[in-house]
Amino acid sequence: MKTWTFRYRDRISGKVERKTLGRFPDVMLARARDLADADRVAMQTGASPQELVRQARRAERTAILFGTLADRYLEEVVRPNKGASTHAAERSYLVSARSEWAERKAKDITRQDIIDFLDRRAKVAPIGANRTRTVLAALFGFAVDKALLEMTPVVKIAKPTKRERAKDRVLSDEEIRILWRALDGVDPPLAAGLRVLLLTGQRPGQVTAMDAGELHDLQGAKKATWHIPIEKRKDTRANKRGPHVVPLSVMASEIIKTVIASKREHDKSSWVFWSYRNPGNALDRHSLSRALQRVLANLQSDDPNETKIIEGLRADRPTPHDFRRTCATQMAALGVAREDRMAVLDHSEGDVHDAHYDRYDRLREKRIALEKWARRLQHVLVGSAHLDNVIELQGSRR
Repeated sequence: MKTWTFRYRDRISGKVERKTLGRFPDVMLARARDLADADRVAMQTGASPQELVRQARRAERTAILFGTLADRYLEEVVRPNKGASTHAAERSYLVSARSEWAERKAKDITRQDIIDFLDRRAKVAPIGANRTRTVLAALFGFAVDKALLEMTPVVKIAKPTKRERAKDRVLSDEEIRILWRALDGVDPPLAAGLRVLLLTGQRPGQVTAMDAGELHDLQGAKKATWHIPIEKRKDTRANKRGPHVVPLSVMASEIIKTVIASKREHDKSSWVFWSYRNPGNALDRHSLSRALQRVLANLQSDDPNETKIIEGLRADRPTPHDFRRTCATQMAALGVAREDRMAVLDHSEGDVHDAHYDRYDRLREKRIALEKWARRLQHVLVGSAHLDNVIELQGSRR
């Protein structure tokens, strides 16, 4: 077996080194000469051809895997700098990428790999594909900043979905009634999570991450509150200080107390909505979406009118976030002032007055708003939207 080699004297050590160029006939004479010429050019800059080979081998052995890179990005960039809901969202957008590249070296993932992957994602989840592209760009940018990669493959890659439509799905009374009833057949933490989401209008990721330590006065009638800590709030840049206090209606309190009581038989953690699949952990925010899709798939009725509504639900499938939007829309229909709705939803105007001067927590107004909605929801569930019995809560400002 004949082998081509390039012999040279190392400029630093003075030793005669030899670098293998390839075996004949896999590497012919002309190719061997080209390789040797390339090494001579490299030596003019002081490089050692054999040392370059050793460096390449070390880099190959220590190259970071995509799964490891994703973990570092989430722990070093997202978790300390962004809210819990954003951390959960970015982690979820990386799930499909992990399934494809977890054990692949990040340096081997090419621009074409990214484009093909996003195009496939866009066929299943058009908006999710756009979000995934944004997260991948940040992840590979982090790798370059940390000298884990020489360059990012996410270069001049356009969003796979060109036009995003603003979501406006709101559940009708009939749809609420059918879905609420169907949740009786779902695992208790999932059913309770979706119901509390509809009653409180909070973000799905915040609901699934509810901790028992965040609940106060749960046994007290019309005093129960849920304190969402600042690290779980969205957009803490808007000078949001302290927890977001969510008054819990009597209806919401009862659902939470019931699910906590049933939880003690299955899980000893402090999570209110626990995971059957991962004992000791909270529900994943996407478990609500999956549960809702299963409910929609299994819906059936002998009533022709309900059958038509079920067909509409399947044609325009609601998501857990639509429960939040429904809560906000229903409060508006009940005459709740915009400022109070925004306070319930933890939205902020972001102007100077809001950021630096207005420190009133609107707790009384938030409680009135959510109790109004809970009372109306009770009427909806029994088939009547009449609100003769709604009594606004009285009390002093806090």
